[in-house]
Formats: sequence, C-alpha cells, structure tokens
Amino acid sequence: MPAFAGTFYVRPDGNNSNSGTANTPQGAWATIQKAADTVNPSDLVEVQPGTYNEQVTITRSGLANQLITFHGAGGAIDGQNTRPYCIKLDGADYIRIDGFTVRNATDNGILLDNSADSNIILWNNCYNNGASGIRLTNTSNYNIVAVNTCYSNGAGTSAYGDRPCGIYVFNSSNYNTLADNTCRNNTSTGIWLEGSSSYCTVKNNKTYSNGWGGIIVAGGTNYNAVSYNLIYSNGAMGVDLSYSAHDNVFTNNTIYNNGSNGIQSNNTGYSNVLKNNIIVNNGLNNSYAAGISIEAGSSAVSTYNDVYNNGQ
Repeated sequence: MPAFAGTFYVRPDGNNSNSGTANTPQGAWATIQKAADTVNPSDLVEVQPGTYNEQVTITRSGLANQLITFHGAGGAIDGQNTRPYCIKLDGADYIRIDGFTVRNATDNGILLDNSADSNIILWNNCYNNGASGIRLTNTSNYNIVAVNTCYSNGAGTSAYGDRPCGIYVFNSSNYNTLADNTCRNNTSTGIWLEGSSSYCTVKNNKTYSNGWGGIIVAGGTNYNAVSYNLIYSNGAMGVDLSYSAHDNVFTNNTIYNNGSNGIQSNNTGYSNVLKNNIIVNNGLNNSYAAGISIEAGSSAVSTYNDVYNNGQ
C-alpha cells in the first residue's frame, strides 16, 4: 500500500463540520462530496458502509506519484433515479476510485469527462444506471479501468440509445486500459469504443448476456488491441468493427453462443487484424450468421482463427 499524507473518513452518521480525521460520528464527514472538495495529493478517503444519496463531482487532482484515493469500504452511492451520475471526474487527474457500488444514476454510474487523465477505476460494482456503468469521454486519456462489474445498465433505453453499455469509451479518449472487467446483462453492449478513441488496450474481460453485442469498436476508432476476452451469449454479434474503424488487432479472444456473427466488419471497417481467436457456435438467432463476416466495402486480415459450427 502507498503511504498516505492524510486519511479521512466519511460515514452516514458523520457531520461535515467535523475534521474528517476520525472514524467516529464526532470525527467523520457525512458526505463524499465534502471529502472531494477538501483532499489533496496522497490523501486517502475511507467511505464507510452505508448508502450515500448524492452525486459526487471530483475536480481536485492528485500527482503522478501521489494519487488521491477514494476507497469504498462498503459504501454505496445511489443516484435515486434522479441524478445523472454517481461519481464524475471532471477534468481531474491521478484519482483512484475503488470498491464502490454505484447505482441508479439516470445516465452513467462513473463518468470520466473533460480530459480526466491517468486515473484508476478499480473493483467497483456498477448497476441499474440509465446509460453506462462506466463512461470515459471528451479526451479522457491514460486511464486504467479494471476488475469492475457492470451489469443491468441502460434499462428503458434502446440498444442505440445513449450507449447503454457496461463500459463506454467515447470522443477521442485514447490510451486507456480496460482489463479484467465483467460486463453482463446490459441493454446494448458489454464494452463499446467509439468516436476516434484509439490506442486502447482491452484485455481479459468477460462480456456476456448483453442485449446487443459483446465488444464494439466503431466510428474511426483505431489502433486498439483487443485480446484474451471471453465474449458469449450476447443477443447479436460477439464483436463488431464498423464505421471506418481500422488497424485494430483482435487476438486470442474466445467468442461463442452469440445471436448473430461471431466477428463482423461492416460499414467500411478496414485493415483490422483477426488472429488466433476461437469462434464457435455463433448465430443462435440467425441461421445465416457466420463465424467471421466481412461485408462489402470492409476488409480484415484473418489468420490462424479456429472457426466452426457457426450459423446453425
């Protein structure tokens, strides 16, 4: 564990007029927002068990070797279906968010926005949010999003609504790492990269039982590395490469039991590399589906893939 400059406590029976330095009703703060407005680089915020009905906006930044850490020691942030997000990093850098339950936001559970860079989003449980469990947008770069569970997000929206996904990366948010996450039972897609979000690493994730797709890379989103993911039982395709997505590399993924194509490239997706993937038993809802489908106007290099029993 890193050395912390100061440790502060938040608990439901605290008071924002307290010092925040003791884990007692007389010493702790009552809201996470109070902590977000106060802490400095290398500080730790311990959020104690309980439900916090608030919307937390973090604008203060840490430093490269002095992160500000918010640890959810059993704390849940509830948007109560009235607030657009539970946690927002608004241009904040070098923040670590770990161990929270975030639920019932009208839009995104955890939102990284406006060049929120070099943050760590770890071990969070994101569900029942109106759009995505976790969203990175507006040139939010070099973030690590790992070991989160994002499920049942996007309720009440269409598959193409405000991208109701487990994890959504958008609008030139580059060099992010999405690793070891579980994204399931979301209205649309497990993991979706879009809007010229490039040079990302997507590895060792599980995406299953989503209403539309497992992993989508679209909209001029290029030079991403997608590997060792387990992608299965999604309503349509396992993987979609479309709308001028190019030079992405998909390797060593296991893709099975999806409703339509295992991997599809359409709408001018080009120069993508598909290698050493296992693609089996896809097309459960479409007898014309293929293990790998490259449509007219698109291109991909496909080598050493194990493709069988698709389009049953």
